[in-house]
Amino acid sequence: MLVIGIDPGLAASGIVVLDDQIEVKFALTLYTRPGALSDRLNYIYGEFSQILSEWKPDIGVLESTIYHKNVRTALNLGAVRGVFLVTMAQHGVPVMEISPTRVKLGLTGQGRARKNQVAYMVQRLVHVDKELTEHEYDAAGLCLACLKDIGNAIRLRR
Repeated sequence: MLVIGIDPGLAASGIVVLDDQIEVKFALTLYTRPGALSDRLNYIYGEFSQILSEWKPDIGVLESTIYHKNVRTALNLGAVRGVFLVTMAQHGVPVMEISPTRVKLGLTGQGRARKNQVAYMVQRLVHVDKELTEHEYDAAGLCLACLKDIGNAIRLRR
């Protein structure tokens, strides 16, 4: 099973493909150049579509919406999330949304853990042959939370 995790952002989005053996198969931080929102979203769409075509994940997991004090930031993040959601739908990839708090709680035991604490736990749990960016660590954490939820669902069915 391949899980693709996405830590969405307009300037930088972390994307990780993790298999069910907890091995990172692919990791990328997708950076966009400053410019028109439509151009940046189109770039994200094109690059992410290629990644989905190459890796053909079984499920996608996306960080769910979080509260932002800055309205513009919230709207831009919503647009980026929409691009990821639509692209996965077009590729037939089912989507799970998980809150950052739930990921942090599952990995560190604290729902308000800092990014470096999440990165530390991901480093200890996944097999990866390179250093990841903070966005990629967040995406890998989403993959781990997804795999945990799938494992729990399978156990409950037995």
